[in-house]
Amino acid sequence: MDEQIKRAIVAIVRPPLVGVMFVMRKTYSTFFGWYDRILARRAKNELALEVQENLSFLFTEYCGQFVPNDREPPSMLDLAKVTVAADDMRFMFSRDRGSIHAAVAPAHSPNEWQDLSALLQIIESREVEFSRLPSVARLLRPRMSQIKSAISQGEFHRTKELLSSVYDDGIQITRRRERALNRRLYGP
Repeated sequence: MDEQIKRAIVAIVRPPLVGVMFVMRKTYSTFFGWYDRILARRAKNELALEVQENLSFLFTEYCGQFVPNDREPPSMLDLAKVTVAADDMRFMFSRDRGSIHAAVAPAHSPNEWQDLSALLQIIESREVEFSRLPSVARLLRPRMSQIKSAISQGEFHRTKELLSSVYDDGIQITRRRERALNRRLYGP
């Protein structure tokens, strides 16, 4: 088909489709958006309860308190996020499709979130992974003073430099895995 014909078809079909999609989104949010918000609130409350149960030491030993998230995640599926301020640290726990992600930020720089597993990897000098809150608790509790030291005002710049090399290594590993997968799927 000629390129000009394709463009003409797109120019004719696109505006009505955009309009229909707009109307569908507005209709859905009007009639069902409230239910999405209820599900999102429920997922957040469940995650907060799980954090409180599994990481109780943050609340008892480090005066932890839930604080508002910097940005709320979109209300979909079981995506949830809670933030805990404990001593001079902030911990963000998020769950998506059952898998947990954890990040930490210092109180002096609360928007500079660092991946907790990467930080633990620097402290442990080995790869650290977790997908559930009990494993986060087992790794986190005995290393709290080291984490606090690593993200202290005097050490945070150096820690970020070390973390950038961990993040770069992770990117390289991901690229190698992608290339290997592509070779298996599509050949050499």
